[in-house]
Amino acid sequence: MLKAIKRGRLVKSITPDKKVIPSIADREWIENTDLTRAPQRAPEIQVTAVIPPEPAPSAPPVSINDAALRQKHWQAQLAELKYRKAAGELVEVAQVRHHLEDVFRQCRTRLLGLPTRIKQGLPHLTVADHALVDAYIREVLEQLAAGEALP
Repeated sequence: MLKAIKRGRLVKSITPDKKVIPSIADREWIENTDLTRAPQRAPEIQVTAVIPPEPAPSAPPVSINDAALRQKHWQAQLAELKYRKAAGELVEVAQVRHHLEDVFRQCRTRLLGLPTRIKQGLPHLTVADHALVDAYIREVLEQLAAGEALP
């Protein structure tokens, strides 16, 4: 941006106290940039410039130092997130969701198999006892699935 100021591409958007008004700077940048001077290695693309509307008069100017501080802050935040992910402190939400769905599916399957295991371990139980245990387990599973609090 300093080159653009020195070369006269940004004039109207710079206040006397060296602050930049972003919306005017965007407009000036588009109007005063010569795309024919772009590096030759860049592939040719068709550029359609969209000139933003005039800024609202209440938009406060942003100093270059303030913008640089904000940029450094967010770069530090991003670097911290990348570090924490690499260190194993952060994981993808989709991975956690998939793992928990597998765990809950296994719990449901094992709980639904309990009445049969109980019948095998306690052969003296009647069919009514077996059905009652099965009904209690299904009732609890339905409450959990509905998000109801257990008593």
